[in-house]
Amino acid sequence: MGYIYKLKNPWEAEPLFAGWEETMIDSCLQGVMGEIYAAGEGTAAPRSAKAVLGDFCFLAGEPDVDLVAHKPEGSDRDFGIMVPRDSFEASIREAWGLQRGQEEGGEITAQREWQEGGEITARREWQEGGEITAQQEWKETVGEDSPGITWESAIRRAYGHRVRQVTRYAIKKEPGVWDLDRLRRAVAGLSPEYRLSLIDGELYRKCLENPWSRDLVAQYGSYERFREWGLGAVILKGQELVAGASSYSSYRGGIEVEIDTREDQRRKGLAYVCGARLILECCFRNLYPSWDAHNLWSVALAEKLGYHFAHSYTAYEIEGG
Repeated sequence: MGYIYKLKNPWEAEPLFAGWEETMIDSCLQGVMGEIYAAGEGTAAPRSAKAVLGDFCFLAGEPDVDLVAHKPEGSDRDFGIMVPRDSFEASIREAWGLQRGQEEGGEITAQREWQEGGEITARREWQEGGEITAQQEWKETVGEDSPGITWESAIRRAYGHRVRQVTRYAIKKEPGVWDLDRLRRAVAGLSPEYRLSLIDGELYRKCLENPWSRDLVAQYGSYERFREWGLGAVILKGQELVAGASSYSSYRGGIEVEIDTREDQRRKGLAYVCGARLILECCFRNLYPSWDAHNLWSVALAEKLGYHFAHSYTAYEIEGG
C-alpha cells in the first residue's frame, strides 16, 4: 500500500479518468472546483485516484480501500455519493448489450407513466430476447474467477452498514439539442403570482438560508466565486424563495445542473420554468448545462426540457461518512 495524498497538479490523474464523460471530474481535473486525491508512492503516476466535489466522489484506477475510507482534511460532511468507474462502465456495457439484443431481434419496451401524485414508474423488459446483464458482460471480459478487489467491495469494506446502493441516471450530452422557442414560451407562461430572477448577491444569500436550496450555490464558497463561475435562476413568491435551477458545479465550458423546489410548491411546474431559464442563459453564454438525474422524476423533467436519457448506473450513498 502507498499513502493517500492530494494532487497539487490534478491533471496527473487524467489518464485514470480519461474518457469518463462526467463534468464534475472535469471541474477537478481543470482545477476549477473540487480536489483530486491519489493512492501511490507520490513519486510516480498515481495508480488510483478519487475526484471529490461537494457530495460526490468519483473513483478510478486500481480499487483501494484506504483511498475510499480517506476523509479530506477539514471535511465535516455526513453524507456522500460514491461513483466507481468499474460500476459505471459496467452499466454502459449493459446498455450496449440491450441495444445489441434489440438489433438482433429482441424488442425492448420502456414504459414511463405518471401515476397519481406525480410519481414516475419505469419498466424495461425483454420480449423475444435474452437479457444481458453487466455481471455476465464482466465475466465474459475478465473471467469467472478474476482476482482482485472491486471498487464496490472496497466501499463496503470501508463503510459497512452505512452503504446504500442506489441507481442514478446518466443523461446524454448533446449541445444544441433544445427547442429554445419552446423554452422561452415556458418562461413567459409563469403565473404572475411568481417572480423569476437570475441569482444575484442577495438571492445567493437567500439560497444559503434554507436547507432545501443550499445546493443551488453552496459549492462556490462565496458570491464572488459564484459570480465568476456559476449562474442560476430562482422563482420567488413575494419575498420567499420557492424554486431554483442553478449550477451545482462549474467547469471550463459549462455547468452541472442542480434543481430544487420547496416542498409545498412542488408539482406546479416551477422546476420546469427554472430549468428552461437556466438553459436559455447557458446557451446565451455559450455554456453547456450538463444534467445527471438522481431519480426518474428528474429524468422526466430533463426529457421535458429537451434532453435524452442515456443509461442508468450504480452509485453508493454513504450515510454518516
